[in-house]
Amino acid sequence: MQERWLITGAGGFCGRHLTHFLVTAGRAKVYGCGRTIPGHPLPGVEWSVCDVENGPSLRKLIEAVRPATVIHLAGAAGGVEPGALLQVNVTGTLNVLEACYAIPGLRPKVLLMGSSASFGEMVPEESRLGSERRPVPLCFHGMTREAALECGRVAALQWGLPIYLCRGFNAIGPGTLETFAPAAIARRLRKAVLEKAENFSLHNPEAIRDFIDVRDLAKALLAIIRSGRTGIPYSIGSGHGTSIRTLTEKLAAILGAKVEFKAAETEVRPGAAGPSRSVADITDLVADTGWKPEIPLDQSLRDMVAGMFPPGGSSAL
Repeated sequence: MQERWLITGAGGFCGRHLTHFLVTAGRAKVYGCGRTIPGHPLPGVEWSVCDVENGPSLRKLIEAVRPATVIHLAGAAGGVEPGALLQVNVTGTLNVLEACYAIPGLRPKVLLMGSSASFGEMVPEESRLGSERRPVPLCFHGMTREAALECGRVAALQWGLPIYLCRGFNAIGPGTLETFAPAAIARRLRKAVLEKAENFSLHNPEAIRDFIDVRDLAKALLAIIRSGRTGIPYSIGSGHGTSIRTLTEKLAAILGAKVEFKAAETEVRPGAAGPSRSVADITDLVADTGWKPEIPLDQSLRDMVAGMFPPGGSSAL
């Protein structure tokens, strides 16, 4: 009999790739939930409309599915009001944990995914951000994501639930949302090509980020559930930093955009652009699970661009 897995936010960027891996492996019965059913739902996934903010509805779903594993990916990122972030990221997580605890005879493994935004600014002597680093978030998104992980830590202590924790860095690859910098920059570069523009402005071009292919990130989640330790907030990234300028230059080469880069004239409010450096320390994750990132940045960017601007006009996964 196949083990039952429930993925909240299964129709999202990471969720789609995670459910794809689970279904194709054929070792799990996969249930997905979200506020809506995806326009092109993956065959082999049993989908339910369920908002994690609705505690009674979520408990009813979990009671019906009775999963052995729950991977909680539903949540909100930047561009959302602080109150809404608290409601989705913190209350939604607490609803998942309460349902897993309150249903008689159910003690599933639960994986909570936080964010590198929780770490905040790296100090000069730091080269990587790992599980031992104390989070000091600079934004409400990072704060609420970290609060969600704290809910998991306390649920493990008070309720005895097997809780697995991680913080994801900057995911890219096929299906990257245009609310995130790599896809937004690619869209602007594409426009520059079409308009034959000579200049291209960049905010915060020297900022360093750790870009991890979403497919590698999804495989890391599976590795944590299968081989990781409970309670360890694993950092999931490539372990390498790339400047926004370098990322943009790579995208320009892929898109054939011959433009002159210049700093944007409009100033960004201090703290709004995020930390100047953010790079993952994946030592614990590699040592405990054997997982390693496999897809190089250039391939991730090519796959992202191919999905955004396909020859036939329809985007892939």
